[in-house]
Amino acid sequence: PEMAHRIREEINHYFKFRLGRPEILNRIGDNIVVFDFIRSEVAHLIYTMMKNNVIARTREAHEIELVLSREADEALKNFATRDLSNGGRGIGNQLETCFINPLSRALFSLDLQPDRQLYIEQITQSEGIYNIHVTPAL
Repeated sequence: PEMAHRIREEINHYFKFRLGRPEILNRIGDNIVVFDFIRSEVAHLIYTMMKNNVIARTREAHEIELVLSREADEALKNFATRDLSNGGRGIGNQLETCFINPLSRALFSLDLQPDRQLYIEQITQSEGIYNIHVTPAL
């Protein structure tokens, strides 16, 4: 509460005295929401929900069941949550870069039939490129 109060005071000061435009602040009104930083335990929950959403969408759209090894899941979680300065959206952006895009490349390279399981053994990074190492399960 103290931090939120200080931030609101600083916003008021900025619009009134630095910009000289208190009317803009009046248009915003009380609609200023002060967010707290995401801590690692919350980031891991966000990561898990987003990852599970990707898995569910892949199942629904392609009838393919994705299974991540513990090693792949830990690597992906570390990639997605290593920089929390961009909040939950940053986690989603990293998941797209580290998981969704390489997964798309892997799905195009494999001739998979519906109702198959795809086992993701590893997710690695080399020279800024993320790769998914997969094995189609029988």
